[in-house]
Amino acid sequence: MIGKAKERIKRALSKSSRSSWSSSYSRDTMSVDYGHHTNVSRDEEETPAVPRPRLRIRVLTMVEQIAVKNDYEWEALELLKKQNFGHAKRFETRFLIKTGLKQDMNNALTAVGWENFADIVEPGSQLLTMEFLISLAIEETGAETKVYFRLFNEQFVIKLKDFSIALGFHKRCILDPNELAKKHRYDRNSWWSAISNEPVSSKNSIVSIHNPTLRFLAKWLAMVVHPHADPRLCSLPELQYLYAMAKHIRCSPVRTMLTYWQKMISGKSPIDMTSLVTRIARYIGVLENAEVTFMPETEAFRYEVGLEHFMQGHMMREGPGNSIFMCYPGYDREIKLPCPSLSLYSVNSLTLQMEKKEPSRRSVAGPQTRSRARQNQQARVGPSSQAPPAPTTA
Repeated sequence: MIGKAKERIKRALSKSSRSSWSSSYSRDTMSVDYGHHTNVSRDEEETPAVPRPRLRIRVLTMVEQIAVKNDYEWEALELLKKQNFGHAKRFETRFLIKTGLKQDMNNALTAVGWENFADIVEPGSQLLTMEFLISLAIEETGAETKVYFRLFNEQFVIKLKDFSIALGFHKRCILDPNELAKKHRYDRNSWWSAISNEPVSSKNSIVSIHNPTLRFLAKWLAMVVHPHADPRLCSLPELQYLYAMAKHIRCSPVRTMLTYWQKMISGKSPIDMTSLVTRIARYIGVLENAEVTFMPETEAFRYEVGLEHFMQGHMMREGPGNSIFMCYPGYDREIKLPCPSLSLYSVNSLTLQMEKKEPSRRSVAGPQTRSRARQNQQARVGPSSQAPPAPTTA
C-alpha cells in the first residue's frame, strides 16, 4: 500500500500545472500575494504589508490538527508520519575555524547573494513542515511562477521571486540556473574539468574536486540546499551553483530547492529543511501569537558535520599535534590546512598539480590457488597413508 502511495505522489508531482488544484480548497482559506516585497530589504520583509488579524491564535501541537484537503495530501501525510525530521545540518564551528576555510566560504556565499540564507539558526517544527510539504505546489503561468502552500490551515500564494527573498537570497539573484549557460558561459563539461581531473559523469564525486573551499561548499550544498541520500555526490544543479560562486554571479537555488522538497515526501533521507519552513512562516507573519511545537536542540535532531565525517569519506586526515590535512585519494599530494594560498579568489587555477599514485602490487593468491599448490605438493610426495589400527585386546 505504501508503495502505491509513493507512486501516486510521484505522478502527482510530475504535473507541471496545478490550475485545478486551488479549487479543491475551502472558501474560508486565505490567499495572500506578496509581490510588493520585491524592492525592500530583508529587515523590512519580516513584516508583511497585508494586514492580518492580530488576536487570532494559531495552534499546531499535534498531527491531528493538520487539515487534509484531498487524497494526495492524505497519502503524503501518511508517508511523512514515517519519516525522520531534524534541524538543518551545519558544520561544527570549531572544526570549520580550524580548517581556515570559514571566511573564504563566507566570501563565496556573499558573492552569490546567499549571505542571509546561509545563517540558518531557526528552530524546526516537524508538524509545521509536514503541513507545508503536503500542500506545497508550484504553478507556472507564462513568465510568472507562483508557490502555493498552507500554514496553520491558511492558504498562501507567493511569487517565486518573493519566496526566494523569504528564504534569504538576494533580491537581484537570477531565479533560473539555466541562465548561467545562456548568459554566463556555463558548460558542465568544461567546468568539471576546471575543478577536477576526473571525467564528467552522472555521479560526480565531491572528493574529485581539488580546491579546498569548493570542496567544502559542495559538501554544504549537499547537506543544506539539496539534502539528499548520498552527500558524497555533487549533483548537476550544485555544479551550477559552484560555478556561480566562483564567477561572482548572483543566482538563487529556489527552483531546485522546491523540487528537492517535493521529492522528500517519498524519499528516504531525513527531512531537515524544517528550519527553513520556520523562516518562511516568520516572513509571512504567521508565528505571531502562534502555539506550535518545535523540535528540541539536541544531537538527535541537529546533525553537525566535523572532521570524522570527512575522514570517513577519505577527504581529510588528522596529523601530529592535531593538524589536519586535505586528502586526494589516488594522488600523491596532501594539503595541510589552513592554506591561505589556495583561497578561492586568489588562485590562478582551481586544480592542483598532482600525479596519480601507481597501484600497489598485491598478492592475488586465493583459496583456489592455495588448494592447487597443496595438490601439486601431494603429487610430488605421493599419496598420504594412514597407520594401520592398533590391535585391540579382549
